[in-house]
Amino acid sequence: MKILFTSLLSIFIIVGTTSSSHAQLFKKKKKEETKKSPEKPKSSLKSIKSVTKNCEKFDGLFPMYRDTNTGKIYIEISKEKLGEEFIYFSYVENGLMDVGAFKGSYRGSKIFKINESYGNIEFQLENTNYYFDPNNEISKSAETNINKPIIISEKILGKTGENFIIESSSLFMKEKRKL
Repeated sequence: MKILFTSLLSIFIIVGTTSSSHAQLFKKKKKEETKKSPEKPKSSLKSIKSVTKNCEKFDGLFPMYRDTNTGKIYIEISKEKLGEEFIYFSYVENGLMDVGAFKGSYRGSKIFKINESYGNIEFQLENTNYYFDPNNEISKSAETNINKPIIISEKILGKTGENFIIESSSLFMKEKRKL
């Protein structure tokens, strides 16, 4: 019985090793690909003018556009404003005393940056709760465990020159956004 088992085992080992070594013999040869001239990748971004063709423009620090058909809001951001810090300040225009929202009440302020990342424009809050003295050795780890959340990230819809345009309805048209 042992002889039968060992002889079968050795046959399987020999057959197993020889069949894998010839596995490449029966593969079909690939056809040579015809070489094409490299094409320039087409930009999927439209121009700002084409994105805002049915829009009403509001000038300001960031030019804003409102689509007269759908009500969508777009914001134009120039490349020179990327990476700069801006102050967000809010207060109540009118409200009910019972809920603590009376006319002129202060709601808070935050500092945020606008960044471009992988075809998106991101609004990132800056954490101003900590200060590290640059002369102290602990300032080397100033960025460790400091949270800088991205509050919104929107796809870039159009670009003209150094300016980008994004849809900002989700940023401005929410009932409540905790900042």
